[in-house]
Amino acid sequence: MMQIYRRLQPIKAISFDLDDTLYNNVPVIRHAEKKLLEFVNQQLSGAGYPSLDNAQWLAHKHAFSQRNLQLAHDVSALRQAFLLQFFTQHGIPKPKESAQQAYQLFFQYRNNINVSESIVAQLIALKPHYPLIAITNGNAEPDLIGLSGIFDLVLRPRNHLRMKPAADLFVEASRLLTLKAQQILHVGDSEITDVAGAIRSGCQSVWFNPEQRHFSGPTLPDAQVSSIEQLTLWLINQP
Repeated sequence: MMQIYRRLQPIKAISFDLDDTLYNNVPVIRHAEKKLLEFVNQQLSGAGYPSLDNAQWLAHKHAFSQRNLQLAHDVSALRQAFLLQFFTQHGIPKPKESAQQAYQLFFQYRNNINVSESIVAQLIALKPHYPLIAITNGNAEPDLIGLSGIFDLVLRPRNHLRMKPAADLFVEASRLLTLKAQQILHVGDSEITDVAGAIRSGCQSVWFNPEQRHFSGPTLPDAQVSSIEQLTLWLINQP
């Protein structure tokens, strides 16, 4: 289903959210966290500590996050700092090296994603018509998940750029593309981080809604689509 709420202004570039827009991220993260905890428990066992279950592990991570709010907008830096502190506090030998090994293991599984051939084909079809960029709060790496060469820019929170729905990443996209914000169309699944974030930043927005849920966000998108195929056909035929 496709629904248009407002007439689009001329589009000069399209930005895409990654996680849960171009692929299902939930099982990927769940598996990556499982593999990470297995590694952590191996290290704990070697140091004479009992194993942690998932709830205990998440409680440690949450407590660290609450004490280090300055890292809240960079998920990679937050995880790396947490692992280093956890291994140091628990007397894990060579804590810095172990923390780096743990993070790389997580990052490997976190990027164990196969974007469907149909999604890749739709993005390739759009490329001759618009610059394509990715704006993501996560740390998926397009070059590792089958999206190499698709995006002209990949923007994520770091170097004082805050997560969506803050305006920082959208403003940075506008600056790097030398476009006005309203010339950028952002596509994403989140009613808050993608739709509200883009609209409040002056960009146009398409809500990706494959499950055809009722919209409950604070700000209506310019349009909603239930498939990337719908989006591509619509955008290619824009005047």
